Amino acid sequence: MKFWCFFLTAAVAAISGTLQAAHIGFLMPAGGQQGSTVDVIIGGQAFWGVREAWISGQGVTVESVQFVRNLPLPDGRQRRWINQVLRNYHQKKPNNIPKPEDQEGWRKHDFYDRLYDLTDCERDILYRFLLVPRNSLQASPAIAGRAIVRLKIAKDAPVGEREFRLIGRDGKLSNPLKFIIGNVPEFREDFFPYPPAKKTVPEITIPAAINGQITPGEIDHFQFKLAKGKTVSFRLLGRYFNAFIGDGVPGHFQAIMEVLDTKGKVLAYADDHYFDPDPALTFTAPADGTYVLQVRDALYRGREDFVYRINAFPGKLPLPESPEPKIAKLKVIDAGNLLLSDPVSYPVMIKHVLHKASGNNYKLKLKKGETVVLEVFARRLALPPDMRLIVKDSSGKILTHNDDAQRLKAGLILHNSADPVITFTAPASDTYTVNAADTAAHYGAAYKYYLRIDKERPRFAVYSVPSALHLTADSANPITLVAERFDNFKGEIKLKIKSPAHYRFVGSDTIPADCERTTLTITGKYDNKRPVQTVVIEASHGDFTTCVIPGDEATQAFAYTHINPAQNFLTRVVRRGIGFNWQQKKPQIVLNNKPVTLTANLTAGGLPVNVEVSLQPVDLPEWIKLVPNKKSRQKTRLIKLKKKRTRLELPSLQITLQATNKAAGKEANVLFKATWTVVSKPDKNGKVRRYHNEVLLPALHIKGGKI
Repeated sequence: MKFWCFFLTAAVAAISGTLQAAHIGFLMPAGGQQGSTVDVIIGGQAFWGVREAWISGQGVTVESVQFVRNLPLPDGRQRRWINQVLRNYHQKKPNNIPKPEDQEGWRKHDFYDRLYDLTDCERDILYRFLLVPRNSLQASPAIAGRAIVRLKIAKDAPVGEREFRLIGRDGKLSNPLKFIIGNVPEFREDFFPYPPAKKTVPEITIPAAINGQITPGEIDHFQFKLAKGKTVSFRLLGRYFNAFIGDGVPGHFQAIMEVLDTKGKVLAYADDHYFDPDPALTFTAPADGTYVLQVRDALYRGREDFVYRINAFPGKLPLPESPEPKIAKLKVIDAGNLLLSDPVSYPVMIKHVLHKASGNNYKLKLKKGETVVLEVFARRLALPPDMRLIVKDSSGKILTHNDDAQRLKAGLILHNSADPVITFTAPASDTYTVNAADTAAHYGAAYKYYLRIDKERPRFAVYSVPSALHLTADSANPITLVAERFDNFKGEIKLKIKSPAHYRFVGSDTIPADCERTTLTITGKYDNKRPVQTVVIEASHGDFTTCVIPGDEATQAFAYTHINPAQNFLTRVVRRGIGFNWQQKKPQIVLNNKPVTLTANLTAGGLPVNVEVSLQPVDLPEWIKLVPNKKSRQKTRLIKLKKKRTRLELPSLQITLQATNKAAGKEANVLFKATWTVVSKPDKNGKVRRYHNEVLLPALHIKGGKI
């Protein structure tokens, strides 16, 4: 069942659109200061036709979006002319180098036509292309495309993280990347210099936000002055912006920060921050002087998407903090308010700190057969401990233990399964001891965690992937939903679009029981006044309701698909296309050993005459078989009306299904599609082209009945 739910979504990928949406690999810089205008270089793929951009929140305006066409490699004569012009430019001489009359073979590009008028970002892109040797082993097509976006940040723009997306010519939204609005002075590493000039070492003042990028063979340096005894801290965000890189190992930028004196001696070093690969360090100056902050990759690698942003501030690094975990009707109590020598009354969520290597003990008085859930919240909350739980009886015998609990790979935490969970049923009436400790015996003020002692509370989280959809108005559009279930919850999950009002699920609105991944279909009305809209979806079962979390799937180092949560689930609706619908009103069907015939009708706008349209499943689980039906293929035809008018008509399409002997108790959402091929008229050379088309029908929720 779970395998089928997972496999179906791969089969509908081609139906959701033939044109690839733009994909962003990096933003450089990854942030800007209030009251400033920032030019951002964007790297990615499928940027052709990009003319718009979108950023969340208030106070930031997209002033311009420039797609940078791939630079063609000039030949020797053209390259020599370009270098002469650029030397004149950097020597501040007039633009008086004429082009030769013979320009045969010269490559055309806007940048080559206005070498004196390029912006800093354009010049950086050009110089990297012309002057950095290309290595095919280091090339990454996923970040080869370029665009430049100018953002105007208002003085009162709220500080914090935003989501930035590009919008393609067809209206498709790219994946989101983080962009941070700050309120301290911003510093950027130098743009790529034109030889013989070299990159300088920028001097920064603290507090500051430092923006940089580690390209192949590069180490960045920033210098700052500090008086003896003064303390400053640096917190680097690198993996934070691009947590999972699919075509690189270990699948993210592993940054290192070092503080050097003027002689190059390393005075402070950091390659992580507790479990987080992004480093942080605190440095106290041993003497008055100038010091250098050095940033590099741990393996001296470099890629354009190794972008970082450093928060530099006076004082020491604060201890890790996190919001409290929220579970309905479960109160959070500080351990300091409990007498832990006595049995703990539950249900309760205890906030505690590890003060010793052996951990903390909690007593539970349970009756025979009584079941209790023991669950730690730490790593999922970005807190340092990697916890484990042990349950002992009153004699000290270990009855059960847990280190890691299997979880959906969702979120930016690499080891999100580090938090243990135990569902314990008391074998006898006794006072039991629960020991909670770090697996590596770490402890200290930073090692905070929450321990849930509770009854089972069946609940779930639901993710929609991707976090943006391009919809055809009034047609069935696929949306993939991934459910993470907690406390042995296996039931159905009902879905409802809370807003906007003109969006709705068509066909099934249910994630089947015990299903982790499924595809449903939604539709919306075209509204040219609201080209990009935020959609809110609710998921519920009984009295438990939660909002669906938008996300995008990303691959780490050629494996391990993760879901990166997004702030917003966005849609863009285009004008109405060709649509189909089912004759039966209920989207739920029960199959047994008797064949069931389903009938589909067509909204025929846009179809040509005399084209054969066929109805077929996108894919079927093994417990459903397809029964041959002659009416699964029909041709469009013209119907004569009064006053010499005609109307295009397609007789109803049918498909027949039957359950196999393995169907009892099974259920799944199943998609069907109508397909047709249009043959063009012969061109002047007599060639014809065939265009294959397909469209989805509303998803059906099919259950296996008694056989």
